Amino acid sequence: MSCQTRGRTIAIAHRGAHNAWIPENSLQAVREALGLGADWVEFDVWNDAQGKLVVTHDLYPNGKEPPRPYPPVEPFLELVASSDMGLNFDWKGFGAERHVARLLRSFDLTCRTIVSSGSPEVLLRLKHHDPAITTGLSISASPSRLRRLLAEVPGLRRVPLWYLLAGTSPLRSWLVDQLDLLLEVSQVDAIMLHYPLASATVVQAIRDRHKGVYLWTAHDVETFHSLLPLQPDGIAMDDMWTLLGAQATREISPNPLGLAIEPHP
Repeated sequence: MSCQTRGRTIAIAHRGAHNAWIPENSLQAVREALGLGADWVEFDVWNDAQGKLVVTHDLYPNGKEPPRPYPPVEPFLELVASSDMGLNFDWKGFGAERHVARLLRSFDLTCRTIVSSGSPEVLLRLKHHDPAITTGLSISASPSRLRRLLAEVPGLRRVPLWYLLAGTSPLRSWLVDQLDLLLEVSQVDAIMLHYPLASATVVQAIRDRHKGVYLWTAHDVETFHSLLPLQPDGIAMDDMWTLLGAQATREISPNPLGLAIEPHP
């Protein structure tokens, strides 16, 4: 399965089409993304203490119990399945990968979904439960998330402190140097890259290894368009209202996975 779009870039509605009135990661935000004509949508999924899969970015915000129950993922999957949108299922959980694979199959979404995670171990388990799932390893410029990645992959060369203090350029060099190991331990189809880490050299290194390249997250139209010259396969975008309301860009493609997508009956 190919994750590449041969130089064409799609916009992915990051946490749906949200705004001041429509909460991110809500069913309404996904409906609005569909209504705006978004080709792809992304939302975050956890497994809660009861074993249910729920849609939220943070399971315990500020270390506290949530003020109200989070919405279950099934209505979100049903909505996407009833449309012709593609899905970036950003898996924040751990240990429920069999359930994730089973749900995607049950909604007939495996063929038009990319499951992303910052954990190589989690992504390997997903592939074990369903080799047909397309997976993407999320790599962040955040020091805390880099530390978690280093802890999970002992063979990775350590990131010197001065790299973090010197900006993103040394981190880009580190990423290119460690890319083969990251791909080996995760067996992913794509790299989901925090956009400050993106450069022509980094993108080409990923392309040379025949993997897809996705950038996150552009918060405004100016940032989105500034990333287009890198020709990633997709860019996660917050302000879909402005982007789709004034969209005249020919470089945006409806299909980041290069798959034939048909509406769900």
